[in-house]
Amino acid sequence: MRVDAVVRAKVITWDPKRPTASAMAVHDGRVVAFDDDAEELARDAATRVELSGFVFPGFHDAHCHTTAFGLSLGELDCSTPPIRDLEQLYRAVAERARATPPGEWIVGTGYDQNKLGGRHPELGRLDEVALGHPVWLKHTSAHMCVVNSAAAATFDLPRTVTGGRVVFDEEGRFTGLLQERAQGLVQQVVLPRSLDTLAAAIGEAHERYLREGLTSVCDAGVAGGWIGQSPVEVAAYQLARERGLLKVRTTLMISADALQEARSAFPEGSAPGSGTSGSDSDR
Repeated sequence: MRVDAVVRAKVITWDPKRPTASAMAVHDGRVVAFDDDAEELARDAATRVELSGFVFPGFHDAHCHTTAFGLSLGELDCSTPPIRDLEQLYRAVAERARATPPGEWIVGTGYDQNKLGGRHPELGRLDEVALGHPVWLKHTSAHMCVVNSAAAATFDLPRTVTGGRVVFDEEGRFTGLLQERAQGLVQQVVLPRSLDTLAAAIGEAHERYLREGLTSVCDAGVAGGWIGQSPVEVAAYQLARERGLLKVRTTLMISADALQEARSAFPEGSAPGSGTSGSDSDR
């Protein structure tokens, strides 16, 4: 058999009978031999790879948010590092504002108030640096976000939200902080994103997954809630598959928010496979 590649490295197999190996042969995406058996195939291998480090089986992520992660790769990085304090965050927003066409949103992700002196970004300061742009900064936990006045002007601002919280200060002024399901107030303005945008984001995320050793994932909260994009997210996965953008094995965990009752096109008991034909002449 002419294998696709033989890799020489410190191979971790996770097989109790052979926990390590010094070489492995790969054919059609599968490991087919180790050690001496692999070396025997090496002379006819299409590719030979020499690695100084370790080779592990692919990792599985049991709970990820692929589309949101893919989108975040093109958003303002507010994580720590690189952002070390609130003033640095405001400067980053100002820099993005100067490079953004008038009226377009500035979306950032990954800020953590615990690493920024214990305070969330302030609505007033965001207004000062945003040059009139709507600003939406998402917390690293995905359970809260901060918006500025221009962003808040795009939706009605209730005092209470079921399953969430709109945060006001002691004088009753909106602070810009939206927690849990209150994030839906801003999300409903920007959703749904286009199929092309979502499919591209899925592809970007999968490329990053592979670089970090992930070969299978379970994508949680797809199509609904404050994590999912909208029901079109499922169609975006199908489009990504058609375009060859899906690089890792993926299980979709659909959000209960996106599920709906479906009416049958057949009278009760007459659906194909129900055991009832619906016609006396067929019995």
